[in-house]
Amino acid sequence: MKHFNRLPLALAAVLGVSAHLGAQPITDPAKHLASSLDGRIQQIRALKAQARNRALTPDETASATIGLQRDIDRIYLSLIPRVSLKALQELEERRADKQVGDATGTAAGSTSLVSKGGTPAILAIAVENGALTQDISGTTVTFRGTPASLVKAAQNTGYFDTLKTNDTAVAVLQKLSFAVSFDTSRGLADGAQPVLTADRGQLAGASLRVTAIDNKDPRAAVNDGRWNRFSFTQENLDQAALTAFKALSVDPAVVAWLGTAQQAIAAAPDDQVDAVVRTQFQMLANLEISPAARGAVIEAGKEFEGLLKRRADVLDDIAGGGQLLFDVAYQTQLTGPTSANIKVVGSVGRSILLTGNASATLYIGDVPANTDTLRDVQGAVQLDVPFGNPETIGRYVFTLATKVQHMPDDLTAGDGTFFPNTKGTIWLGQAKLTIPIRGSAAKVPLSVTLANRTELIAEKKVFLRAQVGFSYDLDAVLARFKP
Repeated sequence: MKHFNRLPLALAAVLGVSAHLGAQPITDPAKHLASSLDGRIQQIRALKAQARNRALTPDETASATIGLQRDIDRIYLSLIPRVSLKALQELEERRADKQVGDATGTAAGSTSLVSKGGTPAILAIAVENGALTQDISGTTVTFRGTPASLVKAAQNTGYFDTLKTNDTAVAVLQKLSFAVSFDTSRGLADGAQPVLTADRGQLAGASLRVTAIDNKDPRAAVNDGRWNRFSFTQENLDQAALTAFKALSVDPAVVAWLGTAQQAIAAAPDDQVDAVVRTQFQMLANLEISPAARGAVIEAGKEFEGLLKRRADVLDDIAGGGQLLFDVAYQTQLTGPTSANIKVVGSVGRSILLTGNASATLYIGDVPANTDTLRDVQGAVQLDVPFGNPETIGRYVFTLATKVQHMPDDLTAGDGTFFPNTKGTIWLGQAKLTIPIRGSAAKVPLSVTLANRTELIAEKKVFLRAQVGFSYDLDAVLARFKP
């Protein structure tokens, strides 16, 4: 993948970004500066130790501590009070197309009527509590991920390179993902507190997904052309960045500050290096640099804002891509023999996402006599409406969904227990709000589901169910800390 391969060295120096745009994202310059200084201070300590071992003069030690070119990103952050840069984590937080938790409707705690078309490229964990078509609420823990990409992430691969491969076999494996769900309400004594044991008795199901089309992922190879065209749009930024660097390098105030800071850091005892370095950069924030230098730096920032706007346009274009996948799930039913669910998932939309499911559930294994192999057929549709700014309040998602499940025969449990008058059709409707937890990769889905009946109660009565969950997506973690 060739993202941003023409990003100029001058820009990287002035703005502190790497070849993958935003590798050091700046949403809050003060926080970013503090984080950037953490690693730099360790380097300075090591440099001072080397200087002592090599018996360098005080002036030589001072010049080795910090420098205009080495620390231009920290100087830039200190001089500019506010630069609105977007984090790569925002690429993940703005996505509303990922399926994280259980969506079969058979697990006790599922919070979703509809399976979405996106899949975590690495690993995600969801904990859900409630009930959809069952009669007893419970808690389900789901692990969902892509093994091939999980291995690559463990090898210290960056966010944009997660899906990058020249190996045909690996490319095929990256289209395969898994999910395993455990129902913590199973296998417990009456009154016992639910605990995840992840043993066979708690296994609610497992699934294998095959992604045919996923054009909504910014890392997908199909979007390489968009990113490569984008990387050729910063000619003005090249010049603005270089102009800013030159202006700072000759500004008397910056040159004087640099000399003073070098001497102070060189003379600082090892246990005071941290405080001295941070104090020097705090002093830089109040430095009166020349109007020409400040104007050049601000102009570089404006050009970078333009680059971010063009990046947002690319993301909006990618968001309009389609998704198509096939899901085969093994389910251990509470109200019937073990079954397999075969599902087709399709998704379209840009800012508003429309997802549809069609599936059939078949009994497998030991099916009681006079029981049809077909357990049920299902159809569902869902509308996701994202709102909120990922950089400020977070990316919320409001969801409306409806699902119909038809059971042609009465249900029979795995032990042979027969449930008469249970065949028929279940209609469900759901409203859900997914709440992001700012500064993390976690989200909390809250949903309310209406149903005309449950699987074991055929009475035409409206059932109201509330579900709550918690999910954690490692894709967003990788985007934030390993771009």
